[in-house]
Amino acid sequence: MVADVELSDERFCVTSPALVASLMPRFPNILSHTCVNDKGERFIDVAAHTSVPHLLEHLVIDEQARVDATPHNVVFVGKTAWVNRASRKARVQVSYASEPVARQAFEVAAHELNVALLAQACRER
Repeated sequence: MVADVELSDERFCVTSPALVASLMPRFPNILSHTCVNDKGERFIDVAAHTSVPHLLEHLVIDEQARVDATPHNVVFVGKTAWVNRASRKARVQVSYASEPVARQAFEVAAHELNVALLAQACRER
């Protein structure tokens, strides 16, 4: 499944330790996800300073893994890339076993991420 993401403001483009920490109660497994990156083999290696769309990818995968009723041997994978960094546009792709579950996971993840980003913006004021 592919989602094109446009971030409304530059301040919402990169994660922070506080942003990630605020999402941990709802998505406790994201830091242990396998993640191909320049710093290590897990999402924890880049979580504190990665793109917000990349964080969204891991939130969607985590939500799918939590609610999907398929056998536990299903592995969800994703890929995120900026389509146009200057315009704050990215593409998030995730695999899925069930399209309805994947759509729901995107909705839940996007909602929780937006709530966390808005809370962060209010704290910065």
